Amino acid sequence: MVKKKVFIVTTHSTFESGGVGTHLSVMNYEFTKSKFDFNLILGFNKTEKIFYKIIDFVLKKTPFSPLVLIFRAYLLYSKLKAEIKKQDIKSLKIISHDKFSSLAGILVKFSLLKETEVYQVLHAPFSEQFLITNKNNKDLFGFSKFLDVSISKLVDGVIGVDDLQLNIEQGMYDLKNDFKGVVVSNAVNILQLDNVVNKRKNHNEDFIIIARHLHKKNGVEYGIEGFLNYYNNSKNNKFKKIIVIGDGPLREDLEKKFKIEIEKGIVILKGRVDNKEALELINNASLSIIPSIPVGNYIEATSLTMLESMYIGTPVIASNIGGLADTIVNNEDGILVEPREPIQIADSILELEKNEEKYQKIISNSRQKVIENYSSGVWFDKIIKFIN
Repeated sequence: MVKKKVFIVTTHSTFESGGVGTHLSVMNYEFTKSKFDFNLILGFNKTEKIFYKIIDFVLKKTPFSPLVLIFRAYLLYSKLKAEIKKQDIKSLKIISHDKFSSLAGILVKFSLLKETEVYQVLHAPFSEQFLITNKNNKDLFGFSKFLDVSISKLVDGVIGVDDLQLNIEQGMYDLKNDFKGVVVSNAVNILQLDNVVNKRKNHNEDFIIIARHLHKKNGVEYGIEGFLNYYNNSKNNKFKKIIVIGDGPLREDLEKKFKIEIEKGIVILKGRVDNKEALELINNASLSIIPSIPVGNYIEATSLTMLESMYIGTPVIASNIGGLADTIVNNEDGILVEPREPIQIADSILELEKNEEKYQKIISNSRQKVIENYSSGVWFDKIIKFIN
């Protein structure tokens, strides 16, 4: 039993923020159900976001750009400080969901409340994310790397969402005897998904879905290319279009590259939708493609879209990397293809179109795997055991 007050802390301001948002939603659900004494501390309000963006804009092109990272963490620290004083908290466990909230927790521990333990949920290497989004800013990348190492050594424990994330953290920063970590794979709220599963699928249209942010690491263009290779080279194809839900910096590039197919309605870039609509679309789709690619050490973890698709009953074709490969047994509960290989994606689509027995086997096996290994109840018990 967790005796200390628990804060779940993140810079995300909503559950509608992709995989991390879903992760937070599941954790909030399980903590609420468990009756533990906890608070969910979400990120910045509208005013704080504007303030942060102004500071970011002013400092971004100066030698002082790394101060943006400290400023963001300090804003979160201020929220924690106010909440601790308001509730007169004497001892605290913080479960942080990014390096900013981890740093804010460490500030609490060393400057405000000694009886604080900080546990960091590791979704991806912090500095690697900055290498992708700010690749020309070496100062920012270098400072984020410094924070990565320092924070990892100062937190009380690290919860990796797959083996790879934990191994990268340990190996990259030479963390040995002082490192306390555990792998607790992502999980889904089965009760929530049952509300989707119980709705009848719309079989009037057979389409394939990609539910990914439009960032380089998600490899969306390869998924689309794979579908188009299938569409253009198979006769009497069953699947008539591919729908991409999600937004991001690569949208304009995709619109240019697939301009003709978009105009014909074969490729639909639907943009960002809320979680409810996303799950309904996955439920109505015939296949779910997760075409992620490795970008440096930023490698797909245990994708929540993958787990949701598997439980809902939409067979998954995924890249053979990271948490995707850890979860799927090829040809048993999904199909694995090598990253950046659209021909393999096309062949897999065709195979599942022609082989109904295999299609149904994957539906049955993948759902059972999620129930046994990736339900939020099992996941929550592992986390509570670790932080105790």
